Amino acid sequence: MLDIRYEGKPLGDHSLRMRSAAPGETYYAKEFGEAVSFAHLAVGADIDGQIVDVVSRLPPEPDLLVALVNGSEVYVEVAQVTEEHSARASSTMSAINKHIHNRDAADPAFAAARQGRHIDFRFPAIPTSRETKAVADEMVTVLYTTDFTTVRRRTLLRPLATITPVLHRLGVSYYIGAGTSTALSAQLDGNTFDPDDAADDLDARLADKMSKSYARGHPIWLALALNDHMHVSSLSMEAIRRRLPSTIGQFDRVIIGTMEEAVILQNRYA
Repeated sequence: MLDIRYEGKPLGDHSLRMRSAAPGETYYAKEFGEAVSFAHLAVGADIDGQIVDVVSRLPPEPDLLVALVNGSEVYVEVAQVTEEHSARASSTMSAINKHIHNRDAADPAFAAARQGRHIDFRFPAIPTSRETKAVADEMVTVLYTTDFTTVRRRTLLRPLATITPVLHRLGVSYYIGAGTSTALSAQLDGNTFDPDDAADDLDARLADKMSKSYARGHPIWLALALNDHMHVSSLSMEAIRRRLPSTIGQFDRVIIGTMEEAVILQNRYA
């Protein structure tokens, strides 16, 4: 994937372009992320060797203009397939951890207190978006109030309601890791997963993209990247393969999947 050219040079030679300059930022900038998503699918579909260059475009053109080894060019519109519950859970955990990273970068005293401490917080429920900062602050409170010389390691503990009311209400548990690794992180304790959820979301993304109008001039491909960090991609692909759409509308090709596995649908009228 890193050999695929984006804007004239291999992806592996690009500095990562992130959505913001915040130290804890985990999301790519829109244009760069679209190129990376398409590169993943190109590798999964075994067409990466056909690509000469990928260039970002602006509306009303589709997201990417892709030059192929046969001398032709195609437009590629990119969309992410992520089931709604998984998307909210993943973005919420990411927001909490971003607050921690930002504080680590801005507060030398906190960074020093955190060094060599490992506390892993497990969330059985997803906080609201308005609670992420309070949750991160309470995680820091746990760090500052823990006596690491006497605390039980590798044992699930519950935060105190008197000093961490949001964590307590959410039913959060945490454990102190052994050794000297540095970590203060939030993650879901469990996650229900239904492979058909990904197929449902794919149907919705495809229907949405088929309803839009794009500048013409080149064949248009649609790249639907499975971007659900809480699913098992192989099981999602099984569900998707059982429900592949019978029509792909204005698109000459639809590519669905991940860097490990992708399927190409060809428009029979193309």
